[in-house]
Amino acid sequence: MIVIDYHDKRPIYEQIIDRFSDEISVCKLTEETFSFSTNVIISDGLISWLLQFGADVEVIKPESLRNRIAEKINELARIY
Repeated sequence: MIVIDYHDKRPIYEQIIDRFSDEISVCKLTEETFSFSTNVIISDGLISWLLQFGADVEVIKPESLRNRIAEKINELARIY
């Protein structure tokens, strides 16, 4: 299961629903912050999809996904 917090600065709620369909649980944390959890297979495609949202999303768990995203960000930073 992954848990992701996102800040509703961009209209990404619909994209999250499109990606994960009915297999998602959403919880409103504050007026601008939501959390969602779902069961998915962790893949390079998922990581790329999450990175498109930049700082508007944060993977809370699992730690292994957080680590893979951090590695990808570091790889990108070396290039740019």
